[in-house]
Amino acid sequence: MSRTPFISVVMPCYNVERYVAAALESVVSQDLDDWEIVAVDDCSTDATLSVLRDAASRDGRIRVFALDENRGVSAARNFGLTCAQGTHVAFLDPDDAYAPGLFAWLDRVVKERDPHMIAWGVREVYSNEAGAVVLEKDVVMPCRSCCTPQEVHAAILELERLTLFGYAWNKLYRRDLLDEADAKFPCTSINEDVFFNMAVAGSLRSLEVVGEALYRYARRDVQRRTSLTARFLPDYFDLSARRVEGMLGLYRAWGEETQEVKGVLGTIYARYVLSALQRNCDPRAGMDRNKRRDWLEALYERPLSRDLLEHADPDGSLARVCARLLKRRSRTAVLLAARAVYAVNVFAPGLFSRLKQSR
Repeated sequence: MSRTPFISVVMPCYNVERYVAAALESVVSQDLDDWEIVAVDDCSTDATLSVLRDAASRDGRIRVFALDENRGVSAARNFGLTCAQGTHVAFLDPDDAYAPGLFAWLDRVVKERDPHMIAWGVREVYSNEAGAVVLEKDVVMPCRSCCTPQEVHAAILELERLTLFGYAWNKLYRRDLLDEADAKFPCTSINEDVFFNMAVAGSLRSLEVVGEALYRYARRDVQRRTSLTARFLPDYFDLSARRVEGMLGLYRAWGEETQEVKGVLGTIYARYVLSALQRNCDPRAGMDRNKRRDWLEALYERPLSRDLLEHADPDGSLARVCARLLKRRSRTAVLLAARAVYAVNVFAPGLFSRLKQSR
């Protein structure tokens, strides 16, 4: 490709033949045509690569790369970044879609203010194994233009509170920002996006927030608990705590470790603790009641727990009750609540998904 496109859309792909054509179409149908797609097939075993190559044969802006072995989503994204030629970079998961009009929004904001990064809202779409949508929710932050470090940091905190900071696919990055930050996706089982964005945050000097849900985030097969975050992950809590610790470290480095920061991060941390406790009830965790109690005792001794748990104040009534039990160190009640949440997750995952939305 001889020209330099406005947006390079990096899309890692693995066994998504059922969905990837719709993801591609959400880019092709945008009302701005100055883009390229960098599709990286991570050694799929289905027809994903054929679908990608067929699309590329019909549109020269779609570039397809095939890895010779399965390396994981982070490696595929990092490879795609090395191939991207645009002045700006966006990410798209192959089973999701951009909303119509997104690129026009981005073009307008870049021409008017040329920020380092643009973030937008997300429509979360939950479906059952038959493909029927059981829940939709828009997660949106009001429009905001940030031109000073303090404004940028305040916006990052609000994005994190709304769960919008960690994603890579609801953002447009200026390529020189990524180069300056030397940003790479780490090969972790979860949270690779947020670790990437934390690396970017240190170099971020201007930020625009578009107050619209312009990304369709598919949460599929909720009744079968097949999403990555619903599966048992031995390092779930360690990586989750690392996320919160990293965010707190940013605000300490900026000299902005305020009560508001501790409140937001404390609430997120408490949520991860409760989620880890219910995951510890999974037989694969190998924990009986005594081991779960020992885990909780060790949790209370963590410096991060001492720094943040007392500041937790969730919005949802159920989450607030659980957070109070944690803060009061009501160990028996905390463990019983975790067991109850685990039972709901196993036997009524649809209800579990709805409860998560009220957190």
